[in-house]
Order: sequence, then C-alpha cells, then structure tokens
Amino acid sequence: MFAFGAVLYEMLTGQPVFAGETVAEILAAVLKAEPDWNRLPADTPPGIRRLLWRFLRKDRNRRLDTAVAARIEIEEAGTEPGAEPVTSRNRERLAWLVAAILLLTNH
Repeated sequence: MFAFGAVLYEMLTGQPVFAGETVAEILAAVLKAEPDWNRLPADTPPGIRRLLWRFLRKDRNRRLDTAVAARIEIEEAGTEPGAEPVTSRNRERLAWLVAAILLLTNH
C-alpha cells in the first residue's frame, strides 16, 4: 500500500514522492524524508490528503495496510461534513484512484 500511495502522490503532483540522483539516495529519502505535502494541488480534498498521509507513514504499524481499508477511506472522504466538492481538475485523478482501489479489492 506504501507503493500505491507513492504512485497516487505522483499522479496528483506530477513528481516522485522521494527524489535522488542515485538509487541509494532515493532509498535514503524513503527511510528518512517526509513527502513535500505542499506539492499537492491546492484543491486536493482533505480526505485524500489524509489518505496519502496514511499510505506514506514511516511507521508501518500506523500505515493503511489493505486496499479495502483504502476504499473505505475514499468513500468516507467524499461524504465528510463540510467537505468541498471535488473540482473538475481532480475529478479524473480521483476516478482513476477509485478504479485502482476497486481492482485491488476485486469489487
């Protein structure tokens, strides 16, 4: 699920979540660096930001561990009280995210 979060981050930002010139630098960044959350589009819904944070947590015991859990998070993110509607800019990206989650959970 960590890798899925990294791919989702890259889909939303157009940049890898962890960067480096060599494989060793990238691996070191995965272990030590935090993602640059400011790279996410300003209109990324708070529920999706929280989902990404839960995918990319360093502590694997606190990270989302199944696609089913991610699907529930996505469904709930769209129904949070006071949640802003998804803009057309993110609608396609979120549709791909939901499709990928559904494929992962075989639903």
